[in-house]
Amino acid sequence: EYFHILYGHDPEFETEGFRAVDLAIQRAARYQLAMGDYDRAAADYHTWIEAHPDDPTVPGILLRIAEAYEKAGMTDKAIEGYKTVYKDSRTVALDPDMVVFTRKKVGDLYFEQGEDAKGRKAWNGAIDEYKRLVKSGAELKRAPVDVAEMRFKMLQPEFDEYDAITISSDEKQGRKDLRAKTTKMEELKDIY
Repeated sequence: EYFHILYGHDPEFETEGFRAVDLAIQRAARYQLAMGDYDRAAADYHTWIEAHPDDPTVPGILLRIAEAYEKAGMTDKAIEGYKTVYKDSRTVALDPDMVVFTRKKVGDLYFEQGEDAKGRKAWNGAIDEYKRLVKSGAELKRAPVDVAEMRFKMLQPEFDEYDAITISSDEKQGRKDLRAKTTKMEELKDIY
């Protein structure tokens, strides 16, 4: 609280004091996040962003805000927060993996809400963005894992169909079943 008072009431605060308060606000936000006071953490992070709207690390702070909303169970605010991160032009420069990750998180949250069509659309957007980043030569570390996970989860219903195809012990029927299973496997390979 004291840091917020100093920060808000003395815009002419000397340079060292400003830096100390600035750092303290970030630490307070992390502390509030760790303590489960997600609303206060988001407010502290917003205070920092208001003071540094042009800082290139803002997308990282926006990510923390979205995560705070998610942990607080404020799914709609979390979705909007994650969208704000991936739409911020500074995100690619800061961490290209974050673009794919936040798009994936939007899809994850839509699926949790039972909005599968929106979830698929978000995941397809993440995969398309991944492909674009790869073509641009971006150095990606986490994104390939996120993309593989999304592709696998989207493929799961088709894989279950493949897995359900049994092969009969009757030679004639067994050949038909084997062809059907092979065809389905080729379809899965093409999709993935």
